[in-house]
Amino acid sequence: MEKRVVWKILDSLSQEERLHFLRWLRSELNQTQLYVQKLAAILVDSYPTSLSPEDIWSLLYPGHTYDYARFRKISSDLSGRLEDFVGWLSFRKDDLERKVWTLRFYNSRNQVELFEKHYRKIKRELNRLPFRNATYHRLLYEVETEYQQLQVRISQRTSSEFLENISFALDSWWLHQKLQ
Repeated sequence: MEKRVVWKILDSLSQEERLHFLRWLRSELNQTQLYVQKLAAILVDSYPTSLSPEDIWSLLYPGHTYDYARFRKISSDLSGRLEDFVGWLSFRKDDLERKVWTLRFYNSRNQVELFEKHYRKIKRELNRLPFRNATYHRLLYEVETEYQQLQVRISQRTSSEFLENISFALDSWWLHQKLQ
């Protein structure tokens, strides 16, 4: 089991994160894919001891013979959910990054009022940051790009009229990267 993706990902998580994964999985799947939830619980409960696939199968399906293909399918489903969880954990760590993704969502759904309100909020937060590192300039560039795309769509004018802010943000980001 140590060579499987599921185990490698579980091994990289702390005990608290593994327990959080079980709660997240229950809320994500609710009453569907119970076999995936049960496999996750078995692996987390048995951690750090790695059980053989046959032992895990006997815990999942008592009295049934080991089915290699079905076990691989369940393991594959669980590893996909683990990858989703790891991505979700990473996404939750950076508040500004999450807000930029929300801004993109508003822009893609043509929610102009929500977009503009959120845009002003992000700009205020960016301006309050005490540092001007590469992350700051990248986020500023992404925010300005989204804003310019919205302006072009609203005004029906060519994008060359809105390039000054985005060009400045891109130049600042590029310069900061080169000076590091």
